[in-house]
Amino acid sequence: MGHSIKTPLVSVIIPVYNRSSFVVSAVNSILEQTYSHLEVICIDDCSTDDSVILLQKIKDPRLKIYIQDKNQGIVSALTKGIELSQGSFIARMDSDDLSMPDRIQEQINFLEENPDIDICATNIILYDLHGNQNGYWEDDIKNTTPEQIKKTLIQKNCIAHPTVVFRKSVFEYINYRHEYYLAEDWGLWLDANAFDFKIGKVAKPLLFYRVHPSSLNNQFTFGTKYLKAIRFKFKYLKTKFKYDELSKYDKSILISLLFNIICFPFDITLMRLINYLKH
Repeated sequence: MGHSIKTPLVSVIIPVYNRSSFVVSAVNSILEQTYSHLEVICIDDCSTDDSVILLQKIKDPRLKIYIQDKNQGIVSALTKGIELSQGSFIARMDSDDLSMPDRIQEQINFLEENPDIDICATNIILYDLHGNQNGYWEDDIKNTTPEQIKKTLIQKNCIAHPTVVFRKSVFEYINYRHEYYLAEDWGLWLDANAFDFKIGKVAKPLLFYRVHPSSLNNQFTFGTKYLKAIRFKFKYLKTKFKYDELSKYDKSILISLLFNIICFPFDITLMRLINYLKH
């Protein structure tokens, strides 16, 4: 079936590493979208399980499989996917999540109706390894407007990475950075704001986000999560100083970092007191 200029090609990039239990359902959730003018680019980062074999069994000409020559991590996989993409829009997806059938259509509609928005996310529903719904991400639900998102990102991430659709033109100015390892998504959102790109959100859940027992978000107490945020902001600002890219927005992050450092001991003490009183 042909497509007009009114149905732009969307390149969906899915990094894959040892996800044989989930990757087929993840990819199929994209191939079965109501918006069909897609290419699905799976970048396998040298999986040691059957992920590639299972992908190769999917018979859909829109699916393209690229195998890295060595394990290089998610930033390299995403960068390669963007390099290979042909679409006017670039969508993200993880190899263990599920997109709802109308996800891409909703996001393309949103971007076409809001030409000032450069990056479009959605809300998520958390679910476990067995496919059971496991609640919502509070920071995601509370921050939906561009203004709320931009303000909150100074303090913490509120964008679910696998939900995002970009205008491809964004990557003419910014890209994923190895320096932001383990927080490459948060770093990209901050870089986007520093370049005055606008991030919006479809305020409805359009993706099931799988939470693993080993997920980073589950491993840490409030104190270590807070400390990780401080470390990331320091890493982010160090990178911007290194490349002489410090912007007005980045100065707000510097102020927030200094405030975090000053408040850290008091916040930890308060949380310990609250936990003590709960018990």
